[in-house]
This record gives sequence, C-alpha cells and structure tokens, in this order.
Amino acid sequence: MTNSRLHQWAASKNLSSATTSTGSVVIAFNRVTVSLKQEGTTFRVFAVWRATPRRPEQITALRAAANDINSRRLEPKAYVIDEQKMFVMESVTYSGDGMTDQQLDSFLVGVFSAVFSCTDQLDNDFPDLSAPGDTTDD
Repeated sequence: MTNSRLHQWAASKNLSSATTSTGSVVIAFNRVTVSLKQEGTTFRVFAVWRATPRRPEQITALRAAANDINSRRLEPKAYVIDEQKMFVMESVTYSGDGMTDQQLDSFLVGVFSAVFSCTDQLDNDFPDLSAPGDTTDD
C-alpha cells in the first residue's frame, strides 16, 4: 500500500491528506484525526478523538466507554492511552498480497464509518470533552 495510493483514495472522497515525518498518511476532521499506514504485511488505521480529558475520573469514564465499544463492535478496537490522555480507535487488516481499489475503498469506508459512529457516541456521552467548534458534520 503506497502513500500515493492512499492520497489518491482520500482525494477521490474529497478529503485533504498529508504525509507525516513517520510516513503515515493523515486525514484530519473536526473531531478525529485518522492516520493510515502500511507496516510490513499489515495495513493500520489509527484514529484519535480530538478531546482532552483533564481529570482522572474522565480517563476512567473513557476507559469504560472503550470497554463498551469493544463489547459491542468488532471494529474499531477502542482504548485509552493514559499518558497522552488520548482516546484511540484502531483497525488493522492483512495486506501482504495487496488490495484492489474496491477492497481498499470498502475497508476504509467501513472503518471511517465505524470511527465516526464511535465519535458520535463519545460526543453524546462526553459533551464536556468535545473541542469548541466541533460539529457532527465530518
């Protein structure tokens, strides 16, 4: 999976994308930043909800929300990185034999849909953590 191909996919969806210094392709939305990266035979989608918990009880509540998401969904896997105070959603697929354009589109559209469903839930459950100016119109 080349970055050029990922940028082409993003452009086909009218999304702006950039490449980071670590080689990930990043697509930023109001409420979530999504990174796409090929790592060996694995294609990884890593999404970070743009909210900053400031109190320990908020981190605890976000861990419970991640457990709830994981108990109901296969994708994305949700977890909290305590040290960085980040709520993360991650999907991984094997891509060692490559993907057709249709497979790539199907995978990414499905993952993005699942991520946005999770962020909708998080925004509803934690309105005090949503960044100012955020909207549901990703």
